[in-house]
Amino acid sequence: MMFPFFPYYRRRGNFNYTYEPHRVPPKRPMEIPVDNSSQDKEEKTFEIFGLTFHFDDLLLIGLLFLLYQDDCDDYYLFIVLLLLLLSN
Repeated sequence: MMFPFFPYYRRRGNFNYTYEPHRVPPKRPMEIPVDNSSQDKEEKTFEIFGLTFHFDDLLLIGLLFLLYQDDCDDYYLFIVLLLLLLSN
């Protein structure tokens, strides 16, 4: 049985219609929400001798001081904490 082939299967339809493409509305630029709460917050800083220290810098300095006072022998820990303090 040759059902899907000619002469048993014929395409029917009106091929004389005009095709109008769908109109796509122009894309609007994406609006980025502004977080005003971050602008109102002040960063916690401490200024001494013209140097500005942030809270994390003070925490690292305190940790280095406590480890030095306790005679910690882990020199790699001191190096890592100093590099972390000096990084941005």
